Amino acid sequence: VDFIVEQHPVDRALMQPKKITFLFDTSASMYRFNGTDGRLRRSCEAAVMLMEALRGFEAKFDYELLCHDGDHVALELVSFGKPPADEKERLKVVSKMVASAQYCNSGDNTLRAIGRACERVANSGPADDRFVFAFSDANFARYGLTGEALGNALKSQPTVTAVCFFIATFEDEALAMARRMPDRVKLCLELKRLPAELRQQFVDSVVRSGRRAAL
Repeated sequence: VDFIVEQHPVDRALMQPKKITFLFDTSASMYRFNGTDGRLRRSCEAAVMLMEALRGFEAKFDYELLCHDGDHVALELVSFGKPPADEKERLKVVSKMVASAQYCNSGDNTLRAIGRACERVANSGPADDRFVFAFSDANFARYGLTGEALGNALKSQPTVTAVCFFIATFEDEALAMARRMPDRVKLCLELKRLPAELRQQFVDSVVRSGRRAAL
């Protein structure tokens, strides 16, 4: 995975790292439907890919990794400034994700979790830029959650760029939301698309920074 190691001219001038919260949906539906479309497996693979890609770049990217389920809004799996040191620690993170999905009660805390994640990263200390990347299966209709409510959660902190990646979908829920909010919601059913999507988010942040500096 090379989306982290690409260099930009602005990188050399950065005084602070980018702060990122990765938020994973480990609700009961992730476990229940994993046998159908592998959604929990893809989430775990995405988590491992991100942790491995960011290894060695702690000075530029400071991240935490959270998950949420029917019982919890924010379970901290990786803390800011304390990335997993080796494969064994990364395996522990993935094991906790699977256990969360397997043993939690039914329910959905997606919106509250996104709001909490945005708040956490907004208050995480000095940063060049702040991101929340949430991963979910778009099981919204069952709990009466709307695209408007999702958009409000993603925009809850003006200093944070929050994007939701749907790695699975029920009928056309995820597609409809992605079309409605193309800058904030991405349909990513194939994991191989994730590096390019994240790379684009970082490039866009550089562009935004340049525009702000020009004002």
